[in-house]
Amino acid sequence: MLGSTPNDTSTLGFCVHDLVEYAASRFYDKIALICANKSLTFGALNCLSNQLALSLVDRGIGRGKIVAIALERSPGLVVALLAVLKAGAASLPLDPVFPNECLRRMLDDASPNCVLVDSTSTDLFTPWKDICLDIDDIRGMPTVARNPNRDVHVADLACITYSPGPSGRSRAVRVTHGAVSNILCSAMRELGCSERDRLLAITTVCSGMAVLEVFLPLLCGACLVIAPTPDISTPKALLDLMRQHQITTMQATPMIWQILLDHGLQKNPRLTNLISNGDKLPQKLAQNLLSCANSVWNLYQPTKTAICSSFQSVEKSNGDVKFEYLQEKL
Repeated sequence: MLGSTPNDTSTLGFCVHDLVEYAASRFYDKIALICANKSLTFGALNCLSNQLALSLVDRGIGRGKIVAIALERSPGLVVALLAVLKAGAASLPLDPVFPNECLRRMLDDASPNCVLVDSTSTDLFTPWKDICLDIDDIRGMPTVARNPNRDVHVADLACITYSPGPSGRSRAVRVTHGAVSNILCSAMRELGCSERDRLLAITTVCSGMAVLEVFLPLLCGACLVIAPTPDISTPKALLDLMRQHQITTMQATPMIWQILLDHGLQKNPRLTNLISNGDKLPQKLAQNLLSCANSVWNLYQPTKTAICSSFQSVEKSNGDVKFEYLQEKL
């Protein structure tokens, strides 16, 4: 359980699901996430993830196990990500829109003990059908309010993500609970995230960048808006989502930010926090982005260490853009 100080950011002693459970107890009836026409409150998200976690435990899933998650972008995806942690296992997020060969390499490399699928992804994982669990078969079962009391340590693996290696082939990056909790709460503190924020998630779940997108709003009681897959590649659709849901925080690669600028990002309501991640942020682009947000943030080295290894604000001084160094080894 968490200590008595809700805003304590010394999280190396806590696991990711502990922090989310604490937030759920504070914001039980508040909307936690939205995707298309579906939404879940913090209370419903926690109870549904408890239900799935217990189903995984019944299948022998626990500490030291790996669960692949191959679900479409939906509230159910977030339920599954949280449930795996609650069960004591580590998640291997897979994006069903990736080429089959890419998914096969990830599965062969990570050797998961279970694969979570749904009606949209079942056929993709026929070779692994013996370890597949269709979450559609679990829906309708009674939800569980009590959080599972599993033996999970901060040094235990929380997730496995994949990033391009020197040869061009993706390589696994294994991130612990302590590392994830540290970066999440560092980001929450530096960005000033609160329950008033609304974050738009557009990153593929295979990427370490998605860890920040999914869990940051859940820790601080904010609302996570998940962009449906068709909208991610359509600039107008993303800009419409930003307006529709009054998005205050968004993370994207420099390339995506440039595309959004080219399609009228400046005409959208001003963001509170704009985060660039995944690649080098050019100075000219950084300067243009400063007109679109109260704060622009540059995250370096995603997934190579523990999601990212440095966290910097972008500021304008005497007409020049400067990257003010804030923190290292988050």
